[in-house]
Amino acid sequence: YQIPKNRVAGIESKLRSGDVIGIISRDRNGLYSTAHVGLALRTNDGVLHFMHASSPGNSGRVIVDAELSKYLYRYRTDSGILVARPLR
Repeated sequence: YQIPKNRVAGIESKLRSGDVIGIISRDRNGLYSTAHVGLALRTNDGVLHFMHASSPGNSGRVIVDAELSKYLYRYRTDSGILVARPLR
């Protein structure tokens, strides 16, 4: 199930640190795929961030990025997210 990017801000309070986030993108042919994967990270101030690896051209560093809902609007092709929560 995909959560559309225009609804992510409304469900961020339900996400937890450690949730696996898949960024869903749509290609030119209208097909959907998981374009990027990272983890949800809630900081001490309660804000949910997207923690992910940078591209190899950026030294392959770990990035704690903007709020998840804001991150999705950086790329026009990003259409939403998938969430997986580890049980243990």
